[in-house]
Amino acid sequence: NSFLQLDVPNEFQSNWLLEVSPSPLFIPSIGLFGSGEVAEIPTANLNLLHSGRYFCRISSPNIINVHTKQWQWEKT
Repeated sequence: NSFLQLDVPNEFQSNWLLEVSPSPLFIPSIGLFGSGEVAEIPTANLNLLHSGRYFCRISSPNIINVHTKQWQWEKT
């Protein structure tokens, strides 16, 4: 079971980079490469994060300055 599932926009489904950060500037951040319609962050990984606000984005790892899809959530 995944704690967090994010729908990946069509233009990124063949190859995407998911980044998670405590900062909206994404410094620092952790990343996951993948492909497909859904990006999943496993519960085991999210349990390592402290409480607080987090930001995530999906973009193409091969193209710089491409439109990204962004989300944020609060971990309690």
